[in-house]
Amino acid sequence: MIFKYLTLGYLTTLICTLFCVTSVNATTIGGSHTNFDVAVGDGVFQVSPLTVSGTANIEGSSITLTDSANDLNIGNFSATGGDLTFVDSNALTGSFLAPSGNVTVSTGGALEITALSVLGDATFASLGDVIVRDAQDISVGGTLSIIAASVLFEFSDGTAPNLASLNVGLLDFDVPNNAVSVASVAIPLPGALPLLAGGLGLMGLVGWRTKRRSATSCT
Repeated sequence: MIFKYLTLGYLTTLICTLFCVTSVNATTIGGSHTNFDVAVGDGVFQVSPLTVSGTANIEGSSITLTDSANDLNIGNFSATGGDLTFVDSNALTGSFLAPSGNVTVSTGGALEITALSVLGDATFASLGDVIVRDAQDISVGGTLSIIAASVLFEFSDGTAPNLASLNVGLLDFDVPNNAVSVASVAIPLPGALPLLAGGLGLMGLVGWRTKRRSATSCT
């Protein structure tokens, strides 16, 4: 029984060592992955390019991933105690959180920002277009700087879109022909809502016809 327990314990430790990346010390990452998750109590650095075809969730006290060959599809970054610096060779969809530091992101293609919360400055440099989703929710304590082919801020709270309403310290754009725009987007309804509305309408119609028949029979 003791041998069996030790064997299972060793196997569990081995599996976690191979597939889990969780540490209280600085961690170096890299390699090619379908999906990738890392959560550490200190900094996250890299020893080789990081390629993730699915979703990458990266959390650390600070994040420094500056290999020019990095290639992520969707990345959620959270630097809990310092700066967040990331370089991607292609297009990227990402959320960027640095409640105690700055954010610096560079992409070789289009950049879609789905969430942004930064204590200090946030700098984004893209060789393509930049779209900021849910712009009414972003927060930048310092300067939000964007270098791109064009910039679009999408507001989804129903209010009139306006750059002046952004929760940022300062705005700084380096965009050809001042191609910075704002737009109001409708919040999509849950898939079941139209079915529910249709069902209620049908029930109302049936009820109305039933009452009409009853009234006709009484006369």
